[in-house]
Amino acid sequence: MKKFLFHFFLLTLFASANAQPVIHIQLPQKGCTSTHQIGQYVTYFLDSTAKLTIEEVSSAEVLKFFKAAKGEHSTFGITPSIMWQHLVLVAPPQDGPWYLQAEPPMVDNIRLYKKTKTGWKISQNGSHYDPEVREVKSNTIVFPLDIAPGDTAEYFIRTESSFPLFVFLKTGTAHDFWMFQFGNSLYYGIFIGIMLLMMLYNLFLFLTNRDRVYIYYVVYVFFCVVFISFANGYAVFFPDFFRWLHKFNHLVIPAIFGTFGLLFTIRFLHTKKYAPRLHKWIYVLMVVVFVAIFVDFYSKHLGTVIIQTIGGLFAVLSIILGITVLRAGFAPARYYLFGFGIYMVGLCTYIILAVARIETGEFLSYYILMASSAIETIILSFAIGNKLNMAVLDKQEAQEERLKAISLNEQLVREQNVVLERKVEERTHEITLQKDIIEEKNKDILSSIHYAKRIQRALLASESLLTNNLPEYFIFYKPKDIVSGDFYWADIAPDGKFLLLTGDCTGHGVPGAFMSLLNISIMHELTFGHHLSRPDLLLNTQRDAIIMSLNPEGTDEASKDGMDCVLCSYDFKNKKVEFACANNPLWIIRNNQLIEYKADKQPIGLHEGPKMNYTLHDVQLQSGDIIYTFTDGYADQFGGPKGKKFKLSHLKELLLAINDKSLKEQKEILEKIFDDWKGELEQVDDVLIVGVKIK
Repeated sequence: MKKFLFHFFLLTLFASANAQPVIHIQLPQKGCTSTHQIGQYVTYFLDSTAKLTIEEVSSAEVLKFFKAAKGEHSTFGITPSIMWQHLVLVAPPQDGPWYLQAEPPMVDNIRLYKKTKTGWKISQNGSHYDPEVREVKSNTIVFPLDIAPGDTAEYFIRTESSFPLFVFLKTGTAHDFWMFQFGNSLYYGIFIGIMLLMMLYNLFLFLTNRDRVYIYYVVYVFFCVVFISFANGYAVFFPDFFRWLHKFNHLVIPAIFGTFGLLFTIRFLHTKKYAPRLHKWIYVLMVVVFVAIFVDFYSKHLGTVIIQTIGGLFAVLSIILGITVLRAGFAPARYYLFGFGIYMVGLCTYIILAVARIETGEFLSYYILMASSAIETIILSFAIGNKLNMAVLDKQEAQEERLKAISLNEQLVREQNVVLERKVEERTHEITLQKDIIEEKNKDILSSIHYAKRIQRALLASESLLTNNLPEYFIFYKPKDIVSGDFYWADIAPDGKFLLLTGDCTGHGVPGAFMSLLNISIMHELTFGHHLSRPDLLLNTQRDAIIMSLNPEGTDEASKDGMDCVLCSYDFKNKKVEFACANNPLWIIRNNQLIEYKADKQPIGLHEGPKMNYTLHDVQLQSGDIIYTFTDGYADQFGGPKGKKFKLSHLKELLLAINDKSLKEQKEILEKIFDDWKGELEQVDDVLIVGVKIK
């Protein structure tokens, strides 16, 4: 059996320095594994400036400020100060090598300075250093003491941390630390196995159910593993990305971990439904978590204080939420309450111990988060499974209720069908009778309209009259309905000239047809009863007669129905034409040039403007001239690729393009272009175009 007792003696290093114990490194007995805690034998000093060098710290002026440790480890909470520790070790005469271990592994930067004859030998370690830089490849912080058997060596340890600053110091052989590490790795392996199993289980549930609560939980558990791995030093085995992320901002990983915990809470507990007043505070915590990340860029320690405060608030809020939702009747909340309760107890214990600087054993400061996280993960997985079972049961009950409702509806439908069939038969009989009556009346109405069409056609200028008196002409006449408001009238005036009127009465169909018959009747009476032949005098008198016919009482409510027209008086012998225009113009195409004669802007009937006499136009014609009179139906027709109006400008271009053709061909072209333009759209108005060519 090999056992060496510790021997303590005083070693005076500097005249102004306090006496310090000299620690003898003890080798374990054969078959035993033990490490020796030396934290109570060191002295320490807090550098609030965080700028002192090893030369300054080891000077007599600073050494006098070092204080003796009060326990096995030194705890200083969250502080931006640098902690320096001073110790002197004496090795036993047996062979080493011996090592120094500093815990916990999550400190940012820790350096071991060994006094040599030529100066200070520096070894570096900590969570900010890649595994390749460490002298001892381990997840924990281990330094080779580089001390020969029986020698005495002086050491300084410099430690800085963004997290609560507390350090355990141990010495031992490689075998001692290997056995210690074996135990730690066993616990960590069990922890990883549990967490990995729960992640796979919940990932499977997500893939089969597509509920976001499972993926939130998987991400939450994953970053919980990453966070605890950093806390216990196992992050050295992670991909470089995670270590880079930790160096970039050490709060990103706990922030993601906490955020997905909050998202899981919202989704799992249905907080918007069961706890609407508390629901908004969860989002407030999320915002503050990310505020802490930005604060960390300017003050790592302030960011850590904020994130730990949020962790404490989340602990309280999660317990309150669990109780509130459970009281609201959501049974799976009891699992949440139990699981999160255990974890939050562990987390709060960890934070309180660090902030309050309470000295504890290794378990509370090192393993408490790992144990509470594993228990929480298992319990919450049970909770998710219970929730899934409840959803399945609810779905089955809903299906049963749906089947009952469907069965009842089918019965009601059958009963209603019987009633409806009876009513349908009765209604069908009534509709059939009404249909027969309507068809009979419709037949009578159509017969009357067709008879009216024959009357209207009879009053229009006859083909023989037009052929015998016009040198060459065409009439493109296309009523919108059976009868039309557009009409053309012709006759030989008392002075021997040939009168030709192109008219457009208000409206179309039956109302327009009545107006056309009235205008034809009055025009015939004025021409042959009053022997009028000048177009302007005829239109002036026609207007008075229309107003008197439609409003014989002369009241203010006179009808504004009337007619737009062009009345021409042809003297073919002398190649002259006289005409008057009411709202519609007259065009003459001569030598491929279109001459437009504007209309008087007043209809044959009442209008809002002042009553004026119509203008008499007297035009000397030339051989080859083509006179066009028309209504607005052609230009107002909608159609084409964009469903727009044809427009007068387009009609002008068309007539100029075809004026060299015979009038018969012009009519055919006008009709085809109109039909193509209209396409499947409805005809909007009656269409009338009259063309007369001078020989």
